[in-house]
Amino acid sequence: MKKKKKNTLGTGPVHILRPKHNQGPLISACMIVKNEEHFLPQCLRSIRDLVDEIVIVDTGSTDNTIQIAGRFGARIYRHPWENDFSKHRNQSLSYAKGDWIFVIDADEKLDPASVPLVRNFLAKHNPEVISVYVRSYMDGGKYYNEATSPRLFKNNIGMKYSGIVHNQLDCAGRVVAFLKAVIWHYGYDLEGEKKQKKQERTLNLLLRQSEAKPDHVPTIHHLAVSYFAQEQYEKAYKTALKVRSLLKDDLVKRKDSAFAWTYFILVASLAEMQRFDEAEGLCREGLQFFKDSVDLHFCMAFISLGRNDYHRALYHIDKYFLCRQELALAPEKFGFVVFEKANKVWEAYKIKGMALAYLDRKAEALEAFEKSVTLAPETIKDIFISSIGKVLYRKGFEQEAIYFWEQLPATKEFEEDLKMSALLLMKHKKWPKAVQRLGLLAGINPREAFYFKGLALMEMGDYKKAADCFRQAHKVDPNWEKNLVNWGAALERSGSVEAAIKKYKQALEVAGGEDSMAHKNLGYIYVRQGKLDLAIPCLEKAIKTAPDDVHLHLTLARSYLEAAEIEQLVAVCDKILHLLDIPASLVLDSISQLANLFLVIAQRLLDRQDLACFDLAFDVAKLLGPADADRLKSLARSASLYNEYNRAAGILETALILNPKDPEVMELIKGQIKRLQH
Repeated sequence: MKKKKKNTLGTGPVHILRPKHNQGPLISACMIVKNEEHFLPQCLRSIRDLVDEIVIVDTGSTDNTIQIAGRFGARIYRHPWENDFSKHRNQSLSYAKGDWIFVIDADEKLDPASVPLVRNFLAKHNPEVISVYVRSYMDGGKYYNEATSPRLFKNNIGMKYSGIVHNQLDCAGRVVAFLKAVIWHYGYDLEGEKKQKKQERTLNLLLRQSEAKPDHVPTIHHLAVSYFAQEQYEKAYKTALKVRSLLKDDLVKRKDSAFAWTYFILVASLAEMQRFDEAEGLCREGLQFFKDSVDLHFCMAFISLGRNDYHRALYHIDKYFLCRQELALAPEKFGFVVFEKANKVWEAYKIKGMALAYLDRKAEALEAFEKSVTLAPETIKDIFISSIGKVLYRKGFEQEAIYFWEQLPATKEFEEDLKMSALLLMKHKKWPKAVQRLGLLAGINPREAFYFKGLALMEMGDYKKAADCFRQAHKVDPNWEKNLVNWGAALERSGSVEAAIKKYKQALEVAGGEDSMAHKNLGYIYVRQGKLDLAIPCLEKAIKTAPDDVHLHLTLARSYLEAAEIEQLVAVCDKILHLLDIPASLVLDSISQLANLFLVIAQRLLDRQDLACFDLAFDVAKLLGPADADRLKSLARSASLYNEYNRAAGILETALILNPKDPEVMELIKGQIKRLQH
């Protein structure tokens, strides 16, 4: 048994974890830890079938880290923390006994499929360094970025780490192989105080290192990255700009793949600050050096989309997919670099879908959007569906927007999407589906849910249920005048006229007497009841706030006629002529001339196919009569041309009263009878 080092914990021999039947070189896992009881068990479980020993340098744990490591047979060495990651990393390397060293952190774990991949590779190949993929979860596991990182290397060939933070292995001049093994990293997936504390520690170490080496490019680069992670975009931009300046005349270093990440920080920081002109310029510059940068092509597509340059956006997003494919096939071409956007494929498909949508290539856009939703992480899938629906809605693809919005859960977060999908269903007269969607909205926003559900039920003719919905909305907001008006309308149509009058009056109280719809509906009720003394004031007040409502003016005109208020009738007639752009060429020297004017109005309304207003105008003309027979016959012919045979027959009946023996009228009536029989 070898003599233990003074700072080694535990007793007994070095633990060899590899099963006896495995052959090949010995592998030592080297780690530095401090208070990692949360992550450490999953990390050590993930590597126990790969490594032959575990070497741990502990820099001051006060939790159960050391006990956990001991249970996995690790050799543990205590070294006080000296604010220098590389120093402690190199200490761990010095204790390794294996032929190969595998570096992993406690907040990481090796993907299970990578264990045989590494062993098989080592059995057949003999590089000095092996690079693997490191995938770092971000933002509560919503996505991860990806980096190629040297994690396995031969022992006893002088490999060392440098940098007090973001320590880097010096691989210059070494034979490097790139292996598609994967390490999952959870250390950046923090929230609240833990995240802030880690970011501040990293930033402080970088600032200290940059003071000692103000022109050290890797340090300044990581300082820019740290500022960007903390959303200090101005500082991130200026710091990354310094890296660009330091490498301005060194084209060899400037083409180093790691520098592509600096360009990403420059471009992304400017984009976050809405400085798109500068962002685009630097993105173009970066692509001159890194034509296959997935990040820069992604950024260029995003910027182009924001500039409404949809063809350019499509070009760069397609280049993104091609470069991403090449990265998967030949990672060695890209060197050691972090890729922020390589695995945000769902975002790329969304950009593609948006560009295609705005180019009116709807089928292709929908295909891209479907891929986006399929590939998006479950934690953000609904957010993506929501935003896609909004894009389609803005473009006018309303049915497609409804399709996406209907996939969303009925939660407060997606209240607006739920409401919009219901309103669009109402717009397209899909009343039952609209009612169903509004039923889901009721648990989130009962005020608007019951209101719009009431409107939908009104359209379906279910006035009693509609009235009940408006009653429910009134409980939530008793001072909502529009709801009171529609509640009154539902009651009126269900036959509860007196109850409807009360609701209209209540709406007027809430609105301070200024609600045109309440006045209008009250006026119409009083007209039907023959209470002209009540109807006319209501209609006059309604017109003050709805001066362009032709139907309202015609209703008032008829009321004035029945009340024998001819001057007011003439004034309303002038207003209607103005609203319909009809020149008043007739001289009003008799009631007959006024009747003829209303026939002219009726003709214009017939041409516009506003049949409800046409009926009112003709009714006024008929009551005013006698009108000009030729105008009546002309109006009847027009009605016939519009296939309004019943209306044509009614007009001819009026003409026949003027001249029962008019042969032309008789002939026209016979024609209408034949058409009606047909």
